[in-house]
Amino acid sequence: MIAYHFPPSAEVSGALRTLGMARYLGESGQQVVVLTPRALAYPRRDPSTLGMVPSSCEVVRTFALDIRRHIGIRGRYPLWLAQPDRWSSWWVSAVRCGMRIVARDKPRVIWSTYPIATSHLIAASLHKRSGIPWIADFRDPVAAPVGQEKRLTAKTLAWVERETVRQASACVFVTQGARALYEARYADIEHGPFVVIPNGFDEEAFSGLAWAREPVPKAIGEPVVLVHSGVLYPRGRNPEAFFRAISSLLSDGRLVPAALRVILRASGSEPMFAKMVARYGLGDVVELAPGTDRGSALAEQSAADGLLLFQGSEFNAQVPAKIYEYFRVGNPVLGLVDEAGDTAALIRREGAGLTANILDSEAIANRLLEFVDGIRQASFKPISRDAVMHYSRRAGAAQLHELMDRLAPV
Repeated sequence: MIAYHFPPSAEVSGALRTLGMARYLGESGQQVVVLTPRALAYPRRDPSTLGMVPSSCEVVRTFALDIRRHIGIRGRYPLWLAQPDRWSSWWVSAVRCGMRIVARDKPRVIWSTYPIATSHLIAASLHKRSGIPWIADFRDPVAAPVGQEKRLTAKTLAWVERETVRQASACVFVTQGARALYEARYADIEHGPFVVIPNGFDEEAFSGLAWAREPVPKAIGEPVVLVHSGVLYPRGRNPEAFFRAISSLLSDGRLVPAALRVILRASGSEPMFAKMVARYGLGDVVELAPGTDRGSALAEQSAADGLLLFQGSEFNAQVPAKIYEYFRVGNPVLGLVDEAGDTAALIRREGAGLTANILDSEAIANRLLEFVDGIRQASFKPISRDAVMHYSRRAGAAQLHELMDRLAPV
């Protein structure tokens, strides 16, 4: 398994898919070796995350530089050195070490995961030299950077993507929309099967949390607590229309401040969002809460009355990994989305809550009132346990195991 994001990288969310696949493939009797960079490559490190690595998994770390941090001067660096990304130097050590692993273990398959495109280049080299089947995992569609100065990187990423699709034995996507996007984009070339394995959730993370019970009506006078956990962006996941909707409801008296409490946990860009909260007069309603450990974040979601999701049209072919954790928590979801996207379709299909256009404050206001009223009346029912477990990473690893058996029968 070739993955840039892996402990001790502080970007834990990027590592969870690899960790889950490694853990559950190991439990099914597969020998798993993860090829990843040394800690030097990570902009932020968290040694405590090393405890998340399964004991059955062998981890091999090789030399890699972050061009911007290690070679750049005041953040500037020759762009040609950072093709297809800032960790391109990893290719040299990883291919050399990977071939030693191939000679030693004779693995059944090679698995690599985006969004660090160098991991796919490493896998392509090992696949070409060894003939071992290669599964290319696209956690997100390859996004081309914008701006004139990024034209070279956009061209390189497009080439990497096309060659990955052409050479890989199979490509894995996390949504149906992403698979359809790639089927249309590469209809002109012969390629291996395209398979969907959702991001999913890890049941072990919920070991201290009970399954959701049937909801009970909210006591009069108690505020409805809504939580969003994770990063928000100025584009695609911008909460401003949501803030405007709450402000409108407060202004016309359809909602009183004591009736609602919104917690945005570890949202990033807090100074910008704090200005929005102040501008719309929401200091008594909206809390911009700092980051916390994963266990505490899941406990907070479980204790909340409802969960928030922001996913605009920029991410229509993607589904945020947190939605599967939301499903496992069992509380209703208010999805502020593009109605044509995969996230909106998933919420509707599973009956997980309500959706509204992320850009339409009036639609959000109406849906928010409906959502709050539904919580107070206990009208939202949790998704069934069987349906939820379909999205577990154990189930995802079983799908990957089936794909391995198709590509490399024992």
